Amino acid sequence: MDSLTQAALGAMMGELCLGRKWGRKAMLAGALIGTIPDLDILAYPFLDSVARISWHRGLSHSLLGCIPGTLVCGYLVHLWGKGAFRKQQAYLMAGLAWTTHILIDVFTAYGTQIFEPFSSKRVSLDNLFIIDPLFTLPLIIGLVWVLFLKREHPWRLRMTASATTLTCLYTLWSFFAQYQANSIAEESLRQHKLQAELIQCGAGPLTTLYWYALAEAPTENGYYYSYVCLHDDPKELHWHFVPRGDDAAATVAHTPAGKAAIWFAEGHYEAWQDGENIILGDLRLGSHYLDLEPSAENTHPSLFRMRITTDGTNAEPVRATRQDSAALLKRVWQRICGAPPEG
Repeated sequence: MDSLTQAALGAMMGELCLGRKWGRKAMLAGALIGTIPDLDILAYPFLDSVARISWHRGLSHSLLGCIPGTLVCGYLVHLWGKGAFRKQQAYLMAGLAWTTHILIDVFTAYGTQIFEPFSSKRVSLDNLFIIDPLFTLPLIIGLVWVLFLKREHPWRLRMTASATTLTCLYTLWSFFAQYQANSIAEESLRQHKLQAELIQCGAGPLTTLYWYALAEAPTENGYYYSYVCLHDDPKELHWHFVPRGDDAAATVAHTPAGKAAIWFAEGHYEAWQDGENIILGDLRLGSHYLDLEPSAENTHPSLFRMRITTDGTNAEPVRATRQDSAALLKRVWQRICGAPPEG
């Protein structure tokens, strides 16, 4: 998830474990530890664009990687505390700040390689968008409140526990909302008589009330996608077809760049020829058109794309031409408030 959320969650773990013994320094230490796994991007200048795909959220976000991370950070926190708390408490705080970072990254569509170095499979539950205000705000409000309380104040623990509980309850709600969205999408596929199998329903921009549904149609060599609100009538959903472009993908599938892009997309991609290059887009991460029809100028909905030379010697990420962000957010709000799906 976004860096602010990771820092806030880490700070909350610091406060819960050490706040009454160490004060504001506990929040600071927790926030720092909560952001350390994402510092793997500091290696980017030494990696090419292909290596970066598998490097970020790799070993630093794995269950194995969190062990040395916890031991080192816990030891440093204990030294910094100068006897204000027991060593075991320092390790507990460091472990919670690190592992909760990994956990909430698993909640996003991007996923995390939690089994590195034994497996490169990305684990993704898709129940939260990478930025979700309702997940983050309780944490921030609780932390800000605590900043103005004395270390021994009884409301200190109450506020942090309440904020953490609200965030946990919202996470549980997200799984329920995802289940509901799955049910609506699957029923819609049946009612539209589409020979497609639902692959995922991932949380839409900034909310758990608007979901991106992706279904694979093997007999048509492509995918259908739609956006689902929890109040939608299944028969009113509009499904947009996207061809896989297997011929274009086959051109680069044997190259390191092609393999990396297909691996990242978990095989759910669209590919097409663009001059001397092949563009390979990940269909799991949502459409930059939301549930509106793609424009005549750009019929490809994928957000994350790689431009790969046909000989596979070079690859670089490319951005899709997006609609105006304000217009997209307005569309999301309208759909949440009851506007019907558009085709």
